[in-house]
Amino acid sequence: MLGHANHSMSMQIGLCGIMVVIFLEVAYV
Repeated sequence: MLGHANHSMSMQIGLCGIMVVIFLEVAYV
């Protein structure tokens, strides 16, 4: 359970990070 929750959390953080990077690239370009 804990491992699955941790994996889900890391996935959400990763997706948020990717969206932030894409947003910054679009904003600067």
